[in-house]
Amino acid sequence: MTESDDMIVLDLGCGKHPHPDTDIGVDLHPVEGADIISTLDVADGIEYIPFNNDVASEVHLRHTLEHLSDLDHILSELCRITRSGGEIHIRVPYYNSLNAAVDPTHTDIVNHMTEHTFSYYEDNVLSYETGDASFELLDINYVWRERGLLQRLLPNRVKYELRHEIGNLVEELVIDLQVTA
Repeated sequence: MTESDDMIVLDLGCGKHPHPDTDIGVDLHPVEGADIISTLDVADGIEYIPFNNDVASEVHLRHTLEHLSDLDHILSELCRITRSGGEIHIRVPYYNSLNAAVDPTHTDIVNHMTEHTFSYYEDNVLSYETGDASFELLDINYVWRERGLLQRLLPNRVKYELRHEIGNLVEELVIDLQVTA
């Protein structure tokens, strides 16, 4: 097996359009892009994401976390299935955006998705049955709302300062993590 064969890219909650680099897509619904049909939520009775330890070099979750009920559990599981040095790429609605509020399938997790959420976890090692899991925060990017007069007039540096004061300036967060243990 060559090194490139050993690199498995997962897309959890892939929907009909998995990430372009995806080797295996997982979704709750039997859609065209999903290779495995499975829930990822402990509220649905799942204890583990259906993969072995350290199987993925990269994991993508685009608009998935906000549908799950236990952030601690899913982050522990992501660290379990991602090998040390592997990356986890997360895209979620920003806590005060309309995208966070209008979807009735969003759980309470979405109310807490800020740029500070993952800093908390970075400082507190997550644990699961087979050992400790941890990650470092590589990068956080904002997806700015493009519609609306205020959004078009303000430079990003001003929007950055006002992001908590004025709702819907930021639509999404893009978070990149690297598994360290």
